[in-house]
Amino acid sequence: MEFISKVFAENLKSSGIKVERTSIYCPEMNGVAERYNRTALEGERSLLNEGKLLANMWEEALLAFAYLKKRFNHKKTNKTPLEL
Repeated sequence: MEFISKVFAENLKSSGIKVERTSIYCPEMNGVAERYNRTALEGERSLLNEGKLLANMWEEALLAFAYLKKRFNHKKTNKTPLEL
């Protein structure tokens, strides 16, 4: 419910962004975000495990995963998300 303000909606509309709302409190309707969250969590766990780091380093591992993910080529565009 955090993205409901009229100012925000007008900003999106003026930028040419189409808004499609989903049911609130229904994660099944938000598949892309849920998949990324799962991918990020798996990546973070892998970095902690392979680096033999302590579990309290999870935040740094998650930031490292996000940094690295933005710098690898996407399979469809053959460009990095950072380039796009």
